[in-house]
Amino acid sequence: MASENLVSALSAGMGGALSSILLHPLDAIKTQIQSDTGKKGQASATRSTTEVCRDIVRKGGLGALYVGVWIKAFESASTKALYFYIFNFLGGGTFSSAAGELVAGYAAEILNKPLTLPLEVVAYRMICSKRPVTPTEAFRDLVDEHGIMGVYSGFTASLFAAIKPAIHFGIFEQIKKTVLQGARKELGFVESFLYGAIARAISTVVTYPFVRAKVIAQTSKDPTRASMLAIIQEEVAQGGVTGLFQGSGPEITRGVLSTAIMLSVKEKIAALNRHVLTMVLVGVAVKR
Repeated sequence: MASENLVSALSAGMGGALSSILLHPLDAIKTQIQSDTGKKGQASATRSTTEVCRDIVRKGGLGALYVGVWIKAFESASTKALYFYIFNFLGGGTFSSAAGELVAGYAAEILNKPLTLPLEVVAYRMICSKRPVTPTEAFRDLVDEHGIMGVYSGFTASLFAAIKPAIHFGIFEQIKKTVLQGARKELGFVESFLYGAIARAISTVVTYPFVRAKVIAQTSKDPTRASMLAIIQEEVAQGGVTGLFQGSGPEITRGVLSTAIMLSVKEKIAALNRHVLTMVLVGVAVKR
């Protein structure tokens, strides 16, 4: 059981890193759209995906679309690996009800945040910085503006947004259990891609206002913009309820593709990781 948890975690981490690298330009674009806010009392001027992409390339060239790619890939790999290890440890994928899967998924997401949220905050600060900065410089600027606890900006919103992976992985596991009958143990690539995309789209729509509030808190240089409730109230006052969904299009597109790629890679690479881990454990046993 412990080895299967490790196989699942390693496979998810690899899938998470790959999807993050492949989709980073879209991640950079949607992050900038999400972080756009108007002055107090004024609605923000929403830029389209094309406009943001053009602005990024004009200011920094094509390479600017990949600012923060490696730290974001490391954050994604760490998050996915920890999530699936904890999720499986808690019995995820074995519950008879969707509620059990959701609880295990929510707990798994919350428990990995103390380790992975600082990486996410630094990556987003790099993406939204007006000047090119290294991870170290982004971290230093963050601490100067918000203190050392600034690395946990958006933590409250993260507690609410954490239900997103619980929903989409919970739905995916339920579909997987329904589809895998008899001797079948793994989904095909197309099946994993399709079911992962459906689950992610549903979870993103449900939780998006919290996701946007989290990004605003993480990228804002204003220390007063740290309260999730205050951010949501301000966005509604400025742009109505629809303002809470600013950038939801790119977020859903990136999220669907990211999860579909990650789950597809995870399902296909699990067999290889299982074989490698077995060889390692056998080798250790022989040496003893």
